[in-house]
Amino acid sequence: MTLRRCYFMPLLRTGDLLFNAVVLQRRLVDRTTIHEALEAVRGSVGGLARDLFGHNVTEISKHLLGDSSHAERLLQEHTLFGVFRHALSGPVATSWAEDLKAGRHLSCLQSLGASPSDIGALSSPYLRSCRQCIDADRELQGFPTWKLTHQVVAVDCCLDHGAVLDSESRLIGGSHVRIWPLYLPGENRASCTTPDLVPPSDGYAAYLRLWRRVLTDELPWLKPSAWIQSMQAAVSKLGGVDSATREIENDIQRAWRTPIGKISAALLLGGNENAVREELSLRSRPKDIARRMLMHGSLDRLGLELVASNEGDQRELLLSAGREDRQLALRNAGIEELLNLADQFGLPLASIRLAELDSGFAHVSQTVGIHNESLRKFAASMEVSMLQRLLDSLQFSAESWVASELARRDKPQQAKVLRTTPVAME
Repeated sequence: MTLRRCYFMPLLRTGDLLFNAVVLQRRLVDRTTIHEALEAVRGSVGGLARDLFGHNVTEISKHLLGDSSHAERLLQEHTLFGVFRHALSGPVATSWAEDLKAGRHLSCLQSLGASPSDIGALSSPYLRSCRQCIDADRELQGFPTWKLTHQVVAVDCCLDHGAVLDSESRLIGGSHVRIWPLYLPGENRASCTTPDLVPPSDGYAAYLRLWRRVLTDELPWLKPSAWIQSMQAAVSKLGGVDSATREIENDIQRAWRTPIGKISAALLLGGNENAVREELSLRSRPKDIARRMLMHGSLDRLGLELVASNEGDQRELLLSAGREDRQLALRNAGIEELLNLADQFGLPLASIRLAELDSGFAHVSQTVGIHNESLRKFAASMEVSMLQRLLDSLQFSAESWVASELARRDKPQQAKVLRTTPVAME
């Protein structure tokens, strides 16, 4: 008989993976199959998903706790949404949460600036556990649970005990390729290949302390506006991008006793040896939150303060134009609307320059740090009215990326707004 609702308190504490509810459902109800456990917790089999980001959280809340009012808490305390939300602007985090509650799971990749191939750099493909956590859980409640931060691939040690994490359950193959076996920690240790680990150091210890706060504290310095200002301040105080890159990389190597390239490779930070430069050049996306944690420790050791902006979006202040009339024109042209759209697409932070780059797609995509095709897709998502406001208010030329997108759509009113350059007479 299919179990439609479980209505049991799942005994999940802050930081326990949502997947635990499926394991416990099968454990508490005798002879429950994987499909029945999933239906009891999620309302449907749902492609045998692991609910890492909680894209079916509304139904899960109803089935676990009786109504949907707990969906937000489940997202923030038991899924990867609670980790990566810190690197999103307020509107984008709210929009992403609403999408997840509505079951629109594909939005998570776009919001993070990630692709399906990036999932392996965000979360471990197999479940990981800490032996000391297992012992502590058994003493506290009689059974262990999977911890959310143990599954973040950029962390290879337990945040509470400092012990190296054990690799356990791999994904089930065949028709169950997306889900883990329904075991509790310590019951299914697999002989997974252990990746290269980062050696213990003061730098790594500081990095892990930051990760301990990710599910319990607000971290406003990770927000796009604040992080951009922090990177700009670091570049200014350290004498430019090249000088700042050398200074920070040297500090990281001293504190971690490991070259930046090996740290990036071990923790899958992206950018490898260019991770620091990419952050300073604002080629950072929400998925790169671990790189920001790494940078935070170095800036702190170098005595450089991080901006902690709780409210408002000050990114327009970071544009290169300095005249007041230019700033006013940018605001009147809907610069905030442009930046919000860039956030929704998960574009790099360097997208703040989109409103001032009067050049074609090739140059703009190289400056912002994205593929040409990605920029074209972003432009194609913009309303015609928005493109025309940019042309009117910011005086983009006929060769600009904005004008090119309008030309592609071949709108009759395009001729009224394109600014042409007079041909010199001999």
